[in-house]
Amino acid sequence: MSKYIGGDFPLDPNFLLSKGKFSKLLTKFPNNWSTSGRFMFYEILLNYKKKWIKKIYLPSYICESLLEPVKKLGFSYLFYDVSDTFIINHSFKSNSLILIIHYFGKEIKNIAEIKNNIPSTSYIIEDITHTFLNHNCLNIKRKNKYFFTLRKHFGLLLGGYSNLKTGKNKKENKTFFEIGVKAAVLKYFFLKKNNKPDYLEKLYLNLFKQFENKIFLNYTKIKIPKQIKNLTSNINFQEAIKKRKKNWEILDEILDGKIEKLYNSYKINEVPLGYLIKIKNRDFFREQLKRKKIFTSIHWNLPKKIKKNFFPKSYKLSEQILTLPIDQRYDKHEIIYLGENILRMLKLWFKIK
Repeated sequence: MSKYIGGDFPLDPNFLLSKGKFSKLLTKFPNNWSTSGRFMFYEILLNYKKKWIKKIYLPSYICESLLEPVKKLGFSYLFYDVSDTFIINHSFKSNSLILIIHYFGKEIKNIAEIKNNIPSTSYIIEDITHTFLNHNCLNIKRKNKYFFTLRKHFGLLLGGYSNLKTGKNKKENKTFFEIGVKAAVLKYFFLKKNNKPDYLEKLYLNLFKQFENKIFLNYTKIKIPKQIKNLTSNINFQEAIKKRKKNWEILDEILDGKIEKLYNSYKINEVPLGYLIKIKNRDFFREQLKRKKIFTSIHWNLPKKIKKNFFPKSYKLSEQILTLPIDQRYDKHEIIYLGENILRMLKLWFKIK
C-alpha cells in the first residue's frame, strides 16, 4: 500500500502512448480546449471587453490566480460577499460581469435566483471546475459563459475548457509540454519505489514548478497535444466518480463527530472535490500530516485585497478549511490509513478523544 497520499498527480507514461476506450470528453467537446481554466477565463473576459464591458464582480472567496487575467485585461473589479454557507446576497449593477464559482462539488445555493434577477445588460460567468463531474453538469444548456479545468481532478498537464466559441489554437508548444511530462512521469516512477531518494522528489518539484510558472504566465492559444488526448481517453470518468463518492463515505465513517466538516453529506448527483474539514491551527495540523507523507490542499489563500474586516466569513473559511484527498487514486485501505492518521493527530495535538 502506498503511504504517499495527496499532492500532484503522477503520470503513467503508458497512458501517453495508447489511446484508451473510456472518455469521449474531448470528442464530445472538440473545440475550445487549451492550457488551463485560467486561460479560458481570460478568453471569455477578452470577448466581453470587446463589447465595452469594463467592470466585473468577483466572489470574496476566490483563488488568487483568477485575479491575474482580470488585471491583465484592465478590468475594474469589486468583491461581493460569499457566506460560509455559500449563498450570495448582493445586488449587481448593470453593464457588468459577475463571476460565480461553484465550490467543492456543490452549486451556489441561490444560483437560480441570481440568474433571474441580474440586470439585462450584465452577464454571468461560471467557474464549474469543482462541479463538472456532477451528474448532467456538462449536458445542461447554459446561457452563461462557463469554464473549467481537468488539471486538478485528473492531473492532466493541459486541459482548460470554455463554451466560448473562439478561433483555432496555435501549434503545439513541445518544450512547454515536455517539462510537465518529465515532472509527472518522474513522480510516477519514484512513487513506485518503496525507498524514494530525496533528490528525485526535489527534482520532480523543481520541474513541476517550472511547468506551473509557464502555465501561469501563458496567455497564448496552445493546441492540445495528441498525447493529452490519449491520456484523457484512458480516464474512466464514471469509475472516478464512483471512487470519489465511496472514499468520501469511508472517511466520513472514521471522522464523523471527531472534527468539524464543511458538508455533512452530498446528494446523489453531486461529486465531492475532497473531504472538507474546518480546523483551527490549520497550517500546523497540515505540516504534521506532511511529515507522514499525507499532502492536503488549501482552498484558498485569499488575495491581499480581500480584507478581514470587510469579508470576515470568507476570511475565516480561508484560514480554517483543509481539503483531504479522497480521489480516484486511492482505495479503501489507503483512505482508512489517511483517516486513522488524522485521528491520531487530533488526539496528540488537539486533545480530541
